[in-house]
Formats: sequence, structure tokens, C-alpha cells
Amino acid sequence: DRLLRVLAAKGAKATFFLIGNKVAADPAAARRIADAGMEVGSHTWEHPNMTTIPAADIPSQLRKATEAITAATGR
Repeated sequence: DRLLRVLAAKGAKATFFLIGNKVAADPAAARRIADAGMEVGSHTWEHPNMTTIPAADIPSQLRKATEAITAATGR
């Protein structure tokens, strides 16, 4: 919230790359970011090292994060 206030005071916009499981734990925070007019991007579900997890796990990391962000922000 502090960063959102600073950005608003300066008339600046930012892109926030959110971790899906953090969004699921606090959807209101993601909603505040989106409602402040900031861009929201996915930073996977649990921020694994994508070069070391099985390739088959990558789609679910992306899908679950996108679902959590969409549920929280409506976007």
C-alpha cells in the first residue's frame, strides 16, 4: 500500500508481477494494485526455479497464478 501511495503521489504507473499463492492468500492486495490502475502480471504460482522443475509442471504454475490473479482482480 505504501508503494501504491508513492506511485499515486508521483502520477506514476508500474507493473507488478505477482506470485499466485500470495495473491490467493491476500486477494484484496492484488485488487488494490489493479484498482490503482497498475499493470498486473503473473510471476507463477509459487516462484519455482523454472529451469529445475519438471517441464510438465510449468503449465500448472502459469495457469494457477493466472486463475488467482483473475479471481482477485476480475481481470
